Amino acid sequence: MTAHPDPTAPSDQREPEPTDAEIFYCATHPKVETGLRCGRCDTPICPRCLVMTPVGARCRECARLKPLPMFVAGPSHYALAIVAGLGVAALGSIALLFLPPFGFLTLLLYAGFGLAVGEAVSRATNRKRAKGIAVVAACCAGIGSLAVAVAMLGPAFGLIGAILAAVVAWGRVR
Repeated sequence: MTAHPDPTAPSDQREPEPTDAEIFYCATHPKVETGLRCGRCDTPICPRCLVMTPVGARCRECARLKPLPMFVAGPSHYALAIVAGLGVAALGSIALLFLPPFGFLTLLLYAGFGLAVGEAVSRATNRKRAKGIAVVAACCAGIGSLAVAVAMLGPAFGLIGAILAAVVAWGRVR
């Protein structure tokens, strides 16, 4: 059984009372004071290092943040994207050669061209949404439509058509 300190005793003889909020220094940022600790490993963390999880505050090591598999593409995905994008772009370019120009409305054909390339790349990569896959789709659509667009529409509208195809392909994959 512990003895309670005498409240009438001088203050230098009393035991210090424990404080509820202890101040620590962040393990990553040693100059930052914090009262937070990781809920798993009890490491002191500052608000910049804090990762909120469904089970509480964690440090970055314990949170184990991983990107979703949908946003991660490997070399095989890039190879499939290039093959599908260039294949559909080649077929689309041949098809555009046989269509008569409709003036300004021809730009809608290039938007459809970009949509077709973007959809082909998306399907070939199992709907991966990595930025690199979107770049591949945009490059395939832009390069595939550039020569035909310049030949059909002239340099100014041809460049606009190629850019439109690239932007639509990018948007389809992203």
